[in-house]
Amino acid sequence: MDRTGRLTRSPVVDTHAGQRTVSVCRLLVAPMCTSIATVVGVALAALVVAIFAGLIALISALYTRTQALAAKGSLAIERERYNVEAAPRFDPVMEYGSEGLVMRLTYKSEKPMNAIRAEIRSGHGVEFDATRKQEPAGRIESETVAFWTEPLFQDSTASWGMEVDRNPGQVSDYITLKVYALEDKPLKRTVQFRVKVPPRPDMSQAERAALG
Repeated sequence: MDRTGRLTRSPVVDTHAGQRTVSVCRLLVAPMCTSIATVVGVALAALVVAIFAGLIALISALYTRTQALAAKGSLAIERERYNVEAAPRFDPVMEYGSEGLVMRLTYKSEKPMNAIRAEIRSGHGVEFDATRKQEPAGRIESETVAFWTEPLFQDSTASWGMEVDRNPGQVSDYITLKVYALEDKPLKRTVQFRVKVPPRPDMSQAERAALG
């Protein structure tokens, strides 16, 4: 009732409005939160699977590479062993004969060899002598390269006439000789020797003394 005596209505207050708003919010937000949680969970699971798969692939690649390297190493060892076992064996010697210095290679392997190529390094004072008459199978290509063109059997000998520098000071005590098996294509079986150079028979005492 107001001051004039009339009845007045008090405003109606909805005390449950806040609760209904909260309920509505919960109804709207809860499914959304559930969906987000589900998406995040799926994403995390996918990430874990991807990481695990990547690790598996990496381990597999490393294992495969390790196996390949091991196989390659074994093949290289076997090839080296074959080259060593299959390498021709010679007994090289240089000596003076009636016609001068001669290089002799006595073949020591059991398996016959068709032909060989011999090379010596230049600058040692000893060279293949193309001016001298050689054995029929002994062909000289240059001062440092010669061939033996006939088959070699065990204990048979290839030989070439050699030329020696007349100045003893220019002649090395040893020369390096390489021998190739010509039946190999490409040339793989190679042996290398250090062959002692003998003093000239006609060398004077003074020359011998100078060489020490």
